[in-house]
Amino acid sequence: MITQQRSLSQSPRSPSAQPFLSISVTDPAKMSNGVQAYISYKVITKTNLSECEGPEKIVIRRYSDFIWLRDHLFEKYKGIFIPRLPEKSTVEKFRFSAEFIEMRRQALDIFVNRIASHHELQQSEDLRTFLQADELTMERARSQETGIFKKKPADLMQIFKDVQSKVSDYEARTRHGHADTALWITVIDRANISPCNGKCGVDNDETLRAFRFLAVTSKVSDVVLGKEKPVEESNPEYEKLKHYIFELEDHLAEAQKHACRLVKRHRELGQYLSDFGKAVKLLGACEGNALGKVFSELGAKSEVLSIKLQKEAYHLLMNFEEPLKDYVLAVQSIKATVAERANAFSQQYELAETIKLKEIDLNKFRLTRSEKLAEAEREYEVMREDSEEATRRFETIVRLMNEEFVCFQEQKTLDMGVAFHEFAKGQARLATGIADAWRSLLLKLEACSS
Repeated sequence: MITQQRSLSQSPRSPSAQPFLSISVTDPAKMSNGVQAYISYKVITKTNLSECEGPEKIVIRRYSDFIWLRDHLFEKYKGIFIPRLPEKSTVEKFRFSAEFIEMRRQALDIFVNRIASHHELQQSEDLRTFLQADELTMERARSQETGIFKKKPADLMQIFKDVQSKVSDYEARTRHGHADTALWITVIDRANISPCNGKCGVDNDETLRAFRFLAVTSKVSDVVLGKEKPVEESNPEYEKLKHYIFELEDHLAEAQKHACRLVKRHRELGQYLSDFGKAVKLLGACEGNALGKVFSELGAKSEVLSIKLQKEAYHLLMNFEEPLKDYVLAVQSIKATVAERANAFSQQYELAETIKLKEIDLNKFRLTRSEKLAEAEREYEVMREDSEEATRRFETIVRLMNEEFVCFQEQKTLDMGVAFHEFAKGQARLATGIADAWRSLLLKLEACSS
């Protein structure tokens, strides 16, 4: 994950050769839209894949475009560890510093190549749009209101009223109240809603998806408030995996924190040596003769070592601290998938429990030959189909998670090996440089002191 993964190949070849897809995020530039400043990047795609527009495509993207891509992939590919984006700088003065911009560029390059190298994500239409669409098309896609939570409050209130009326009608015919998540999902799926009577422009499928989300979160809120115990998987192996993930995040974050301190120490020591070198050179200018010359050489060596320390601090930042930070984000993406798995398990469990209650009702209606039997059977069939779909969705997430975690562990082993090798090599190089620099002055200093 540290190395920039190129899908299938690292370099362009002729169309008859092995398929390849190479992506680079380059040339960050400060831009302004008249309201605020931002950084744009060139995203260069080189490929011989037939579904792409030509062998090379160059588009301009900004950070919000990368957010758009990740959000869409996370919504559509449940069970896959969608890479996390580098965090935004919360300190205004650092947003446009050369170092921060380069760190951001490198992280975005890794992000998009990680997606492009994934056998499923690389087939995504959203990735193709991100890599191929012109800037105007991308801006329209990014700014398009696709979520219910982006609607105006008045529109939302009307949607709630429409759904509420449907739910009330349905609840009147059932013994299980609105606290039943599975029932809510079934009600929402079966409600033939035309939100706001077509006035607020909200897609019906979008509304149903949103209220499916509300159905799950209503259950979660009950758990948070202590009204209900959370339903969890009773899988010892999965519990061990979750425990490992949470511990891994803690240890990686701790290692990254100390790597940050090492970078800071190198920079501070470099600055101290630079200041010391200037002071000693001024002292040498006052002395003159042999002593003054030795002082001048001492000051010059200090300034040279200062530059070495600053360079090593930057190397340490980009090749050790940043990779550790990147893996903290990678573990957080796994935790997000764990949360999705928990939601999927909860949904399929709730539906399975509701099916059992429906079967009891059906048996009662059959015994009493109730006129409600036909309607109850129809409702049972709809709920059974929903339950089977929820089970398939959960099993898919479990399967994908298992596959993803194997790949994650293999890549982590490689990447951590590279990171710690770079760290040790850099420290050895710095120590050798410092020792050689001071050793070259020893004879002159000894002669002067004797």
